[in-house]
Amino acid sequence: VSYFFRVLFLIIGPLIGSFVLNIAGFKPLFIVVSLLFFVSGLPLLKTKDTRKRIKFSIKQVITDQRLKYGIGFFSFGADLGLWLIWSVFIYTSIIKGYTGLGLASSLVALFMLLSTLVIGKLSDLYRNNLLRVGGVFSSAVWLFKSYASSVLHVNLLSSVYGFVSGLVAIPFTALGYDEALDGDVLEFTIFREIMIHLGKIIVFILVLFINDLQSTLLIGSITSLLYLIF
Repeated sequence: VSYFFRVLFLIIGPLIGSFVLNIAGFKPLFIVVSLLFFVSGLPLLKTKDTRKRIKFSIKQVITDQRLKYGIGFFSFGADLGLWLIWSVFIYTSIIKGYTGLGLASSLVALFMLLSTLVIGKLSDLYRNNLLRVGGVFSSAVWLFKSYASSVLHVNLLSSVYGFVSGLVAIPFTALGYDEALDGDVLEFTIFREIMIHLGKIIVFILVLFINDLQSTLLIGSITSLLYLIF
């Protein structure tokens, strides 16, 4: 349910953001976003903090986890980094407008929502198989993205990518939760964040060396296949 509503707001957000940006510019947009962040944090002031002393080390966090989850989180992080590269690429080379960029982002979220409705129940029965299928399709989508050259291509690939992202994210998230509950939740969460951000960092470093945004998208075609190990 939380995933459903998160994606729902991801559909609305880019459209509203691009509208405000076109009408008023960056400053009002930043003010609106800052106010939203402030308001969203207010409920946290009413929560009770439970402090528990926990001993752990980064070495222990890494050595206690299974390699395949590290590879999976790395691939997930690389995908997030490449999404940013894709957004910059389509804005500077194809769409060249805030409204079009907002529409592309909303299409991704919309089809992720549809994917959630379709894949949600199936994920309880066929998590590993769905993840492998999603990895193959995600690899193909990133390959096609590296050849995108028109607004039609962008919108079509954004729609397909949104559905495929759900096909990967839903079963992979469920598998991650199961793995965390079988061990130390805190260690697993820290390990997850380390590997996700490592995936992003590696992608951004490769961008500097490749020096071509469109060619960099091919990395996603490779990293998506790493889900086949599940």
